[in-house]
Amino acid sequence: MCTRSQTHNLAFAAQLQKQEHRGNWTFHPIHPAPTGGAAGARRSRGRGIPDATVARLPLYLRALTALSERSVPTVSSEELATAAGVNSAKLRKDFSYLGSYGTRGVGYDVEYLVYQISRELGLTQDWPVVIVGIGNLGHALANYGGFASRGFRVAALLDADPALAGRTAAGLPVRHMDELEEIIRAEHVSIGVITTPRGPPSRSATGWWRPG
Repeated sequence: MCTRSQTHNLAFAAQLQKQEHRGNWTFHPIHPAPTGGAAGARRSRGRGIPDATVARLPLYLRALTALSERSVPTVSSEELATAAGVNSAKLRKDFSYLGSYGTRGVGYDVEYLVYQISRELGLTQDWPVVIVGIGNLGHALANYGGFASRGFRVAALLDADPALAGRTAAGLPVRHMDELEEIIRAEHVSIGVITTPRGPPSRSATGWWRPG
């Protein structure tokens, strides 16, 4: 099982996938989860934040990130609720658990909310990622700056094609799939991104999250 913080980190990642890319790629959790995720889950429980509120935080963060990227400094509860697909009263209640009440006539500070929600979801922790499949899409994801800004560090690139071993992308060497288990242990990898051509991914990729 994933920790609650890791589960919602992955939920945010999945939303990011839909928002930023249209290619055929998927996120997979790799066990054990890093200690930062467990700490994030304990922190949310200790602060008395309901599970339903935690489940909505990735929706708010996605909307806030889009505003931040457009350099929007503040946002009203109504505008943010519409962007996140919830009603404004529920949003205000959710944010009250974070200690954010906004300013009458001004709204919420976008950057501060991004920080608060990121902290609750464990996105201020380091989440090492491996990318499997270094074709055109794999190269694009390896060079995608949005991963680092959201707490996802690309730790390794892997491909089943021996001809690609030793080549570089985004400053990282491409390594063979045979090194996967060693990389997971050495880098404490928590998330894997599989990029494949249209069709099912390879057996080596789909079986990588098995405990052991």
